[in-house]
Amino acid sequence: MNKRIAWMDTAKFLGIYLVFLFHAGENAGYMHAYSIQVCLHLFFLLSGCAESLGKNTSWKVCIVKNVRKLLIPYFLFAILAAAMNAIMHNTYTTVVSDALLILRGVPRNWFCAVSLWFLSCLFVIRLGFFALRKWLKKPAYMLAASLVLFVIGDYYVDRGHWLLSFFNIDNALYFMVFYVIGYCSFGLIRSVMELDTTRKKAIFFGLGGVLAGYTILVFFGKNPLYDLCSASRITRLLADLVHPLILAAFILVLAKLIEDLSFLQALGRESLFLCGSEFLTNMTLMTVIQYFSIMPNFANALSLYIYVMIVMTVAHRVFVPLEKAILNKLGC
Repeated sequence: MNKRIAWMDTAKFLGIYLVFLFHAGENAGYMHAYSIQVCLHLFFLLSGCAESLGKNTSWKVCIVKNVRKLLIPYFLFAILAAAMNAIMHNTYTTVVSDALLILRGVPRNWFCAVSLWFLSCLFVIRLGFFALRKWLKKPAYMLAASLVLFVIGDYYVDRGHWLLSFFNIDNALYFMVFYVIGYCSFGLIRSVMELDTTRKKAIFFGLGGVLAGYTILVFFGKNPLYDLCSASRITRLLADLVHPLILAAFILVLAKLIEDLSFLQALGRESLFLCGSEFLTNMTLMTVIQYFSIMPNFANALSLYIYVMIVMTVAHRVFVPLEKAILNKLGC
């Protein structure tokens, strides 16, 4: 991508902010249950959008690019997290188990740095998507194939299959469809986001109002679409697909409205690094705070929202520059 798109960077910030809030636990209040329903789907959707701006290259270029941009950073973040985990527990015994998990692509929810599964999963999705684009060519065929993968992934994603959990292949099967939808729909999304005509503005704000109403219901624990689609397994799968897309669409609308906030754009551009640094930053910041005999008191959800923003800012100012310097030395 030669030129950054402001609303996409802002949407990435909103996504990574929701990820941090979800990992903060139930202290996040309503945001805890809401965030997991959209943040992952949003990131895969945005990654697919970004894919549509790239060139159709060879297998060699695709693999080398994703090894440099995803796999090597993944190993760096994972090694740093494993080192921090060993220091925290004051033992070397975690190193062996963590090393084995790292080699397996840190299956989801098995590793101390819980965010890192996303990077290994995205690596698999990008290679899988490249295969779909090479072999099927037409977007309609790619979308149909990704829907089949979605159904297969839905069956396996929570079963912990020993082979499919390797590099989170099960999750890649499930989330591939959101990546493909982002790729196929980016032209339409971008056209609506331009707001260069009265008609587009009317569509944007009218649709935004409907999406906001649905999002508010979900935020406060209601699930109208699931209530409508609870009759059968097929309609339930349809809800699993459409529901997060509605929530993601509202986040895109919100991102467009606040796209001029440059600091949020900067955080969004570093969403991959913030994802990789979450565990390291959280543990370091909490240790420093407790060293000065300060115990964070999240008296309400708002206090946690502010704290999470502080954590992200510390990662942005301290850890991300160090990680970028290391990756630059590695040629990434």
